[in-house]
Amino acid sequence: MKPINRKWLPHTVTLFNLYRDPNNGEMLYFRTFLDGVRIDSRKTRLDTSPVGAKKIFSLMAFIDPASTRGYEYNDSSKRLDKPFKQLQAWRDSDINEKKSFWTLNDGDWLVFNLGGIVTECPDINGSGLSDADFKNTYGVRALSSLNPSIDKSGLVHHWEVILD
Repeated sequence: MKPINRKWLPHTVTLFNLYRDPNNGEMLYFRTFLDGVRIDSRKTRLDTSPVGAKKIFSLMAFIDPASTRGYEYNDSSKRLDKPFKQLQAWRDSDINEKKSFWTLNDGDWLVFNLGGIVTECPDINGSGLSDADFKNTYGVRALSSLNPSIDKSGLVHHWEVILD
């Protein structure tokens, strides 16, 4: 029997929406666990730097805001749903409302494990780790490109998210 290709199974990944507070410049991290994300590790992109073109390994995540389920846990370990919110509406929200939704934006962080199906990463808030240490410890990948895939009706079918 041929082994199952785990990358196409729906994964649970951890998304960190990053937001710089305009009042004090502090970086805030809003964690959300996302169910139903598909990962493709075979994608490459072309680096067209002046030094010369070369292929660079990158990862792609397919995220469908309509069917991808976002959630977080409260202090009592109760699972709380977090719906998707369009980026501009999320940006226009107050801090407390940002905690209740997730969005997709260049520079946000995604954490997953290609060898496993569920990656619920600890929260960076209160971890005592610097950004660099947290990224190295948990294999954080930054969203470097967001490409909406539009269906025949003109709606976003899913996002193709390139990760550095």
